[in-house]
Amino acid sequence: VIELTKVDHPSEICHIGDSIYSDIGGARSVGMRTIWVNRSGAEAAEHGADLVVRCVADLPTTVEELMKALGCSNAASTNADAAKDNDALPAEIT
Repeated sequence: VIELTKVDHPSEICHIGDSIYSDIGGARSVGMRTIWVNRSGAEAAEHGADLVVRCVADLPTTVEELMKALGCSNAASTNADAAKDNDALPAEIT
């Protein structure tokens, strides 16, 4: 993924996943930012994720918050772009 995106550093990529070990641990091990989708509300004292959401529907706002915190200039457009993209997803994903 890092090679395909042609970013300068892995910290410019945010991996979103629901597995602490496979998704969050794997992404963190190469220096990516992470958002853990913790649907069950499981306790994980040392999950290591940058941010945690309980619901996929919270992702657009959460990604926007992360971008603002990192000083990204296009953070304001994230929510609108995600909403447009969301319309094209199958109902079981949205």
